Amino acid sequence: MKVLGILGSPRGRSGNTGQLLDRLIYKVKELGVEAELIVLKDLTINYCVGCDECRKVGNCKQKDDFLEVKEKILSADGIVMGSPVYAFQVTAQMKTLIDRLCSIGHYLPFQGKYGASVAVAGGVGEEDVIKYLNTFLHRFGAFVVGDMGAKAIDPGEFRDAAGAFKEASALGQELVNALREKREYPEQAAELIHFKEVLKNNVILTKGALWKAEYAYWEKMGWL
Repeated sequence: MKVLGILGSPRGRSGNTGQLLDRLIYKVKELGVEAELIVLKDLTINYCVGCDECRKVGNCKQKDDFLEVKEKILSADGIVMGSPVYAFQVTAQMKTLIDRLCSIGHYLPFQGKYGASVAVAGGVGEEDVIKYLNTFLHRFGAFVVGDMGAKAIDPGEFRDAAGAFKEASALGQELVNALREKREYPEQAAELIHFKEVLKNNVILTKGALWKAEYAYWEKMGWL
């Protein structure tokens, strides 16, 4: 069992989001679960170029650090995504990774995984970032166990540091509990069934002749 944290802050671990993810990961390890934190600013992940090669043949043609990150994500049981609020949304680093992960999005690759989101805002916007990250995790197939937002401006300037770090630890505990219990979320499961049907009818069956890799995968899985 493994939990993977993904940090989208340009300030890395020293930033406020990084500090909260570090605390969450520390709690996960304290509970006896393997955990790792990926810092996106330290990696080279290029923009998606929209070539659709991934949908046609199954692999992205770009040669950078994305493949290693993708494999770590796919091998994890729990995924925690963290981003500060930049211009009312996730950072460029986080959005670039999400855009590249869309190369496997139609495979619903997070099925059987559990996810959580962390966002920090100087003023407003953490709710929007959390909603976006949770939607991403869920639409890729994961059950979202929880999330947290905090207020801070410069590194360490939390409006309520004690409360924020306590909440980060609690979120780590909740994620581990869900993993160990193999917890079910009936409402989210029903939403995924509906989304899968929409995806099949509006994308896979419509574009199958062109996006052959995706169509072949759905056929192999018996989802058609």
